[in-house]
Amino acid sequence: MILYAAGVKPLPGCRLFRRFNNGAAGEVDLSAELEGEVFGALRDPALFATAHCGPASGHADGGLGERR
Repeated sequence: MILYAAGVKPLPGCRLFRRFNNGAAGEVDLSAELEGEVFGALRDPALFATAHCGPASGHADGGLGERR
């Protein structure tokens, strides 16, 4: 089985709740990783809140709720 992200939900404090196609799920704190010119912009809560898996997930909300 090829592992891929099946859903993601942005949480306060630069954290993500993510779920994978094998059923594994959990929270990851990215606050220490969001530094520098490329990733530093993601420290903006409004931008971070737009995190999603994309249209390939087949879910309107990144895979953590109702299917399209």
